[in-house]
Amino acid sequence: MSLLPDSTRGWLSSPRRDPDTTFSRFQREMNRMMDDFMLRPRSLVGDGESAFYPAVDIVDEDKKYLLKVDLPGLTEKDIQLDLHDNILTIKGEKREESSKTTGPVVCSERYYGSFRRDIPFDDAISEEKVEAKLKDGVLTVELEKSATVDTHHKKIAIRH
Repeated sequence: MSLLPDSTRGWLSSPRRDPDTTFSRFQREMNRMMDDFMLRPRSLVGDGESAFYPAVDIVDEDKKYLLKVDLPGLTEKDIQLDLHDNILTIKGEKREESSKTTGPVVCSERYYGSFRRDIPFDDAISEEKVEAKLKDGVLTVELEKSATVDTHHKKIAIRH
């Protein structure tokens, strides 16, 4: 290959490709990947295939932690809470409503599927003093801090 242009073939010795088309295709693919990554976040802990990823707020109060988790459309039966080695695990499944559509789906922004969030705490958590309640699609969990670390596994009941 010559660095000098050939008057009959241009700068490249191989058939010329349109760089705008190649770059545009690359840009569209990168935009699609970024939209998929930003608009449909995956769980950092778990199977990585979750389509539903609930938002969690954690407040460190003086003697306890307060968590609020957005779980619209879920009931207590759909959610499992476990505390083990100062890690709170929130698992569940948001099931898709079964309804028949008469035409093609144009846009769907509602997410369904199983999810799992593992939330580790630096402070020891008292397994005996964990309370959870679900109201209006928001799961509220209060975890009292403890002086000693419990190494037991505890399932947490959710009140309504």
